[in-house]
Amino acid sequence: MLDYSILGDKIKLKSGKLPLNDYEVIVNYNSRYEYALNKEINIKVNDTKLKVVGYYESSEYTNILSNLNTIKYKLLDTSKNITVYPKDKGEALD
Repeated sequence: MLDYSILGDKIKLKSGKLPLNDYEVIVNYNSRYEYALNKEINIKVNDTKLKVVGYYESSEYTNILSNLNTIKYKLLDTSKNITVYPKDKGEALD
């Protein structure tokens, strides 16, 4: 799963809308028969099924695309250990 917003003009929304809300995804237009628009799919993040809200076209990508929050949730859900470092140690301690 990738963040759609970093791909810029490498993808073009074919129908539906972009995944602006958490747990929403867009899939490649070639997968439209496998993933119905506005339906949940059997892929979960934080025990929540993802919902297909659009289809995109791309000559480079076939991944399921989502927003940054959903990507973060997936990372937190599937990682065994995560270390967070603040930019300013003093400010974080305050």
